Amino acid sequence: MEGLKPSKNQIFVNYKNFAQDVKLNEKVLIDDGKIRLKITETNNQDTLTAKVVVGGLLSSFKGINLPNTNISLPCLTKKDKQDLKFILSQKIEWLALSFVREGEDLRVLR
Repeated sequence: MEGLKPSKNQIFVNYKNFAQDVKLNEKVLIDDGKIRLKITETNNQDTLTAKVVVGGLLSSFKGINLPNTNISLPCLTKKDKQDLKFILSQKIEWLALSFVREGEDLRVLR
């Protein structure tokens, strides 16, 4: 999506499988839930249509939360694994994993 500019009624996300993972009627929360959308259409490939349930000012680099979506992203990215090698070489007492979806995520971290 490099170089594409969203219009007044469009936003772009850098989550490659976003339109494949998010299903009809699921919620999309943006900017810690300040903006709330409901998916009304999908082509299950690269485009979704959503109804604004709670609107607000949207600026760049806001987080997106998909509370009812089974996302296909791995729990640890390639960069996470590289960072983990360094972290484990340090004296640490505990380590946390954000956005745990299932027990397998913790097994992958271990």
